[in-house]
Amino acid sequence: MARRMRSQSYLLALTLIAPVLLVRDKPARAGTVANACLITAAQEPAGLIIPVAGVRASELRDTFNQARAEGRTHNAIDIMAARDTSVLAVADGEVVKLFYSERGGNTIYQLSKDKQFVFYYAHLARYAEGLKQGHKARQGEVLAYVGDTGNAGAGNYHLHFAIWLVTDKKRYWDGINLNPYPILRKAPELTRPGPFPGTAREEERL
Repeated sequence: MARRMRSQSYLLALTLIAPVLLVRDKPARAGTVANACLITAAQEPAGLIIPVAGVRASELRDTFNQARAEGRTHNAIDIMAARDTSVLAVADGEVVKLFYSERGGNTIYQLSKDKQFVFYYAHLARYAEGLKQGHKARQGEVLAYVGDTGNAGAGNYHLHFAIWLVTDKKRYWDGINLNPYPILRKAPELTRPGPFPGTAREEERL
């Protein structure tokens, strides 16, 4: 009887946990990440800017919980903008991976300066000239340009932007998903994007 009760308890635990285990498209094999329902404001990144030039906080839409193909949840927000609009670093931090994936297309993984968060930029048309892995980006710096690569859909130009709390420093691609929408709603307006260091000024090339 005791063994049966333990088995039933184990199955119940799996039933409760399974719906919050998710899979992220990343440069290694797919792993699991936990739901962010228990994250507090103190565990959210502060002082971020909106990562697409010219977009106001009031124009953002919350698509974090939207359903996607194969039973997935979006776990990000889509920021609509014209093709080749500048994509900006939301905060200071190292570019730890430039990667092309079937779903995300051209992507950037940026680790926050305190190494607590990863900022993920996807569906990029192209990277800023000279951008390389290991680059220490500054907030407001142009990292890339809005596109429709990956599974965005032809002509559906937007930035897929995600944030997660790092739980294992050796697996930066996994973590606890945070909804970027309420975080970016607090962001200040940035009137002019900064140039990528060592290149011509971006506003002169647009």
